Amino acid sequence: MNRARVLIGAIALSVIAVLPAGRASAQEITPAHLQAAMEAIHALGTDRDFDLVLPNVATQVEGVMMQQRPDLYRQITATVQAAAIELVQRRIELNNEVARVWALAFTEDELRQIAAFYQSPAGIKLALQGQPMMEQTVTTLQDWSERLSNELLDRALAAFEAQNIDF
Repeated sequence: MNRARVLIGAIALSVIAVLPAGRASAQEITPAHLQAAMEAIHALGTDRDFDLVLPNVATQVEGVMMQQRPDLYRQITATVQAAAIELVQRRIELNNEVARVWALAFTEDELRQIAAFYQSPAGIKLALQGQPMMEQTVTTLQDWSERLSNELLDRALAAFEAQNIDF
């Protein structure tokens, strides 16, 4: 059972690693500031993947337990799923913790401006197309960099060739 707990702890750490770094300090945040943070998070769409955390963790826990006792796969699935359903009500904790992170990083007014932008047509478009656009940007950067590298190599080799230096 200790080995299973260690593996489950590792799973928890991997989930935590994808969440924003740092803990909210003891700094007092007003309810209005926290609400502004939640509105900004929702407008940006940052919270879209939050609902996937518990099902993903449940699947990982099932996997760890099934490695220990594959003969109990039906009971493990049923038990973990039932326990996960009991934990659904705790989802609001994640919203609140992430909202505190944002509230510590931005003023209430800044959060309202962020929410207003992401509720505008341009902001909605950016929120929806931002990820694919960033992926295309990275691909474009890599392609351009490769072309530039080849051109630079060709120029450098030509310069050495002009000096009768074999490379």
